[in-house]
Amino acid sequence: MKFDHLSASQINNWIDDPALWILKYLYGIRGGRRPAAWRGNAVEKAVDLMMTKGEFREHFLLDTARMEFLRLGGLQTDKEWNIIPDYIAQVLPFIKDCGWGSPEGCQTSLEVEIEGVKFIGYMDYAWPGMVRDCKTTGRLPSFSREGVLKGKDDHLRQMSIYTHNSNRGAELFYVTPKTVKTYQPSQDELNRAFNHVTAAIRAMKEFEPQDWFRYVPRDMSHWKWDDKLREKAKELWKL
Repeated sequence: MKFDHLSASQINNWIDDPALWILKYLYGIRGGRRPAAWRGNAVEKAVDLMMTKGEFREHFLLDTARMEFLRLGGLQTDKEWNIIPDYIAQVLPFIKDCGWGSPEGCQTSLEVEIEGVKFIGYMDYAWPGMVRDCKTTGRLPSFSREGVLKGKDDHLRQMSIYTHNSNRGAELFYVTPKTVKTYQPSQDELNRAFNHVTAAIRAMKEFEPQDWFRYVPRDMSHWKWDDKLREKAKELWKL
């Protein structure tokens, strides 16, 4: 199959479950309401102001995040609405004291070619020698005793794409309602993640649209599947 372009989210959807990719990108089916994702976008809107404008008035940042949540489709009755203040309370002092300085770019567009395919993405925050990505989550990911990130291969694949053929390092900062934690993956981790990306691209190139039915959904209990996607999958695959 030929592609005009791909993105990190497409690669991760394919690796997680090709059936999910087929629904989203072959059939153009999008999920329903996504309050957790909207909460993440809302908090990042406030982080953008901290990073680029030096804005640290908590009430203003909270109002900004809440307005963004509502704009995206969230409701004041959603449980995510009630925890937005907790995220702001954690990330505000962290950004204020982290010493990173203002990034040269915020939500900067990126185009790179990998395996003959153009990738388009947006870097959260870019400095001359570093790309940083904000991840809002309900709880921190797991780490090994040696401090190595576990179970977030999708995040590493994303960062391996964003730093491909550049002199930039990568850093993730995870924001929860209780804390903030940073993680800089090693070059070995990024290289392994990038190898996974290239392998996925090769598999996607070999995919024939008429063979979609061969890719039965793996795990529709995964959080990436919502009711709308599950119902369509059941209809298509006669589940």
